[in-house]
Amino acid sequence: MTGVSGVCRATLGPGATNPVSGMADAFLDRQPLLAITGQKPTDRYEITPHQRIDLGSLFRPITKAFGPYYAG
Repeated sequence: MTGVSGVCRATLGPGATNPVSGMADAFLDRQPLLAITGQKPTDRYEITPHQRIDLGSLFRPITKAFGPYYAG
């Protein structure tokens, strides 16, 4: 353990599930990790329903904090 925070980034939709194993491992080992994923705006869910993933339900059990960031 280096004491340096880890960072990972994943794409939106189903691609956001890719870092889950690493995030859970870091959480259980109490290692700091910043994970950034993409997400479609809610007004686009009707157009691309296959990209809709409830990231909160996925990440909350394996993170200390979870929240959206809106650029703009």
